[in-house]
Amino acid sequence: MTALVSLQGGYNKQAKCTIHELRINPCPEVAKHKPCVLVKGQNATISFDYTAGFDAQVATAKAWWTMPSLDLPFIGMDNDACKYTGCPIVAGRKQTYSYELPIMKIFPSVRESNV
Repeated sequence: MTALVSLQGGYNKQAKCTIHELRINPCPEVAKHKPCVLVKGQNATISFDYTAGFDAQVATAKAWWTMPSLDLPFIGMDNDACKYTGCPIVAGRKQTYSYELPIMKIFPSVRESNV
């Protein structure tokens, strides 16, 4: 299972961001190059440094659990990225996005036997 985050601004769907560093807390598994184990009913902070390839006065952020069989959006996530990164977003300027993500108990449990 993988968590994906998308940051979009303006109307240009072709514009991209360069991610410089991604941090997830808590995630002690990263020291062993293993996937993060997120505990249902607790929060995880996800933050990343990025440089946008676009200018935008407003931006939205979305995150999904991804599994081989389906993708599930994080329920209850505030999609107003400007609250967590600051707007306007300026092309070529390095910025940081940081969000405390509730890991809801309603999400399915996933066991990875080969990790």
